Amino acid sequence: KSGAVVPTGTARFSGRIHLEGKQAHRIFPKAGSPEEIKEAARKSFALWDLFPAEVSIPLVAGAYRAALGPVDFSIYLVGPTGIGKTSFADMVSRFFGKSLGPEDRLNFESTKFSLERQAHRLKDQIAVVDDYLGSTRHVEIMRFIARVAGNESGRGRMTEGDKPPRALLVLTGEVQPPGVSLNARIFTLTFKDEPGWK
Repeated sequence: KSGAVVPTGTARFSGRIHLEGKQAHRIFPKAGSPEEIKEAARKSFALWDLFPAEVSIPLVAGAYRAALGPVDFSIYLVGPTGIGKTSFADMVSRFFGKSLGPEDRLNFESTKFSLERQAHRLKDQIAVVDDYLGSTRHVEIMRFIARVAGNESGRGRMTEGDKPPRALLVLTGEVQPPGVSLNARIFTLTFKDEPGWK
């Protein structure tokens, strides 16, 4: 709604872009002074303290990495239900819109092609894909979306160009997906339900 990050010297875009659906709450804030930007970055480090560094630092770093361009991996938050992994993913997604929340997530109940399309539209942002349960259907979707993201190539179509995911996918689930090839394409952060972990 408020513009895009582009290289210095890029010609101004004279049209309008209307975001809808899962993209409607995404917005870039107005640029502040260098000191204001540094202070905002410093404040973001407070997210490191919400969970152990082994999961919090890589996920917050993922938000910064997503804005730098194409990635060939996805981040997978795995652990028992109710431990806070999806809520934490929501917090980090707010780097791309302060009002982003549960209604803006994607999920494994969507079709794999719908997820691919949404992840293509969310260029250089985080896209949270929630609730992988390890069912046969979810495994098929996970294999597809992690592969097309990891290979940076979408499925072939006769009627339109290639549209691979351009977002950094942050996937959440309760079980580790099967397969060496699939797990090579995802960076797994394990959330634990045990004393003293939080």
